Amino acid sequence: MPSIKNSKYGPKRPSKFAKIPTSRDELLSYNGKTKLFLGVWILFQGIAFILGALNYGLSENWAPAKKVLGGSFVVSRTSALLIHINLIVILLPMCRTILTALRGTRLSRIIPFDEAISFHKFVGWTIVFFSFLHTIPHYRNYYILASATASTYSRSVTKQFFILLVTSGPSWTGHIMLLLLMFISVPALERFRRNNFNRFFYFHHLFFVFLFLFSIHGAFCLLKPSQPPYCSRGSAFWKYYLFSGVLYLFERVVRELRCSPLSKYVGDSSSRFTGTISKVILHPSRVVEIQMQKDSNSEFKAGQYVYLNCPAVSLDQWHPFTLTSAPEENFYSVHMKIVGDWTTALSSTLGIDELSTEFEKVDQPLLNNPYHFPNSSTKTLTSPIISKTQTNRQSLMLKINKFSLPKLIIDGPFGSASEEVFCHDVAILVGAGIGVTPFASILKSIWYRYNVPGKFSSLQKVYFIWVQRETQSFEWFQDLLLAIEEEEIVEFGPLTINNGKSKNPNIFIEFQIYLTEKFNKVQVGNVIFNDNEGFKDVITNLKSPTYYGRPNFDSILGSVASNHDGADVGVFFCGPGQMGQDIENSIKKWAINNQKNETTFSFKKENF
Repeated sequence: MPSIKNSKYGPKRPSKFAKIPTSRDELLSYNGKTKLFLGVWILFQGIAFILGALNYGLSENWAPAKKVLGGSFVVSRTSALLIHINLIVILLPMCRTILTALRGTRLSRIIPFDEAISFHKFVGWTIVFFSFLHTIPHYRNYYILASATASTYSRSVTKQFFILLVTSGPSWTGHIMLLLLMFISVPALERFRRNNFNRFFYFHHLFFVFLFLFSIHGAFCLLKPSQPPYCSRGSAFWKYYLFSGVLYLFERVVRELRCSPLSKYVGDSSSRFTGTISKVILHPSRVVEIQMQKDSNSEFKAGQYVYLNCPAVSLDQWHPFTLTSAPEENFYSVHMKIVGDWTTALSSTLGIDELSTEFEKVDQPLLNNPYHFPNSSTKTLTSPIISKTQTNRQSLMLKINKFSLPKLIIDGPFGSASEEVFCHDVAILVGAGIGVTPFASILKSIWYRYNVPGKFSSLQKVYFIWVQRETQSFEWFQDLLLAIEEEEIVEFGPLTINNGKSKNPNIFIEFQIYLTEKFNKVQVGNVIFNDNEGFKDVITNLKSPTYYGRPNFDSILGSVASNHDGADVGVFFCGPGQMGQDIENSIKKWAINNQKNETTFSFKKENF
């Protein structure tokens, strides 16, 4: 699932103090509500740690334990307090149905709901950190206890120490929980999760066992306070995750109800239904496009995502995929790169790995019917566009009539910041690597809206910037760009200033494609030798030239601001976090250095 960030930059008033955020809204927009929210959360935990340490270090109720064990008692108990605090919220970011509903409320102005997965990861690793910080001082505590009790049992201190570690309830439950945390957290790292999602999925659900052991971890009352009620009420640790646990259980129940006959009573904007596969297209670079028949009762917006389940592969695994079809099309489509175990198993189920698989050349326009919009029975193109034969398209379509294709269950759609593209005067779409996926739906939706008078609302111009590291990565997205090129609504080349006007105001989309891979001399020679005299780019086979190196966002933003003075510009980025930070820094720099320019930039970031 993607994580998202929103920020808005632009001069608020012509003042020498304009650089300093003064109001709450300016503070949230200037620094980003994500950073502010995270900063407040870290500050809260810091205060809790200090207050907890003072309580355990100075309270008379814990004076005997503090006297015997010293500072290790204070550190272990205080770190346990921080574990409790983080367990209160650890499950909340996973309640995507609830968060999707809250995303449309005023709370979204101060709480970055779209960063839920990132916050879940942060809280998870915080629990891991404080778990080790809780465990290590306890080794010293146990050694002190072993030294005090070894003579009673006529044992050596070392032997008594290990016996306490094995037989003590808090010790054996704690060590098992620590081991479970490793099984839960390490496979969740991106490189492990992408290579083997099955391992991540099943290990991650060990959190049920972890929470059970956590509930009884404090019931043994190894360290008793000096005042009643001591430990007579048993462990109360379960109370810390009760709230988020109940909400998460509600979330899981709602998900299941969405695909049952009771779904009409759920009252949820999203839905779960069975998708019947209508087309399977194999793109270059082992990317598979799956098209499914559209459910008549569901709607979605460009840039949204869904969760897919294939019962023939796994009954309980749900994987997030951005919808690459436009809302105006009469089907759903997703693109998936065959890299992990689940996508590999699904591709085998689809039959595309069989040697006897039959394909046919994709030879169709961007639309199924270039004269008709599937979602409108009354609107037709006022001036039909002749779609040329896609002689350069490299994709192959599976002859599905020869296969018994599996059913897919779709859960969603769920919101993302990319769906706000059409709310701005100008949109800059920046995709890097696999982050280009959300823009497939948006670019196709732009094509449809371009051909329906009045459909574009305030959107006047779209700049599409695509950054890739390797030449092979261009191949799978190439077909969509070729199809858009063939409709002749695209302008090519760098964003340049031409007397403050766009080079062609009637052209809605401008392409810029960047390749960051370093070529050796042989590769450079091949590029020069195969150059088609400027008619087609040798790397992408598109009319738009490929630029080598990283885009200069300072120059790009300046050009857009000059071309669209006073416009509301939305910058939508999806890709690596560092590039997103570079873009945001460029926007901040532009806002600081151009106080008199009325153009405003709204920054929306999604990390994959």
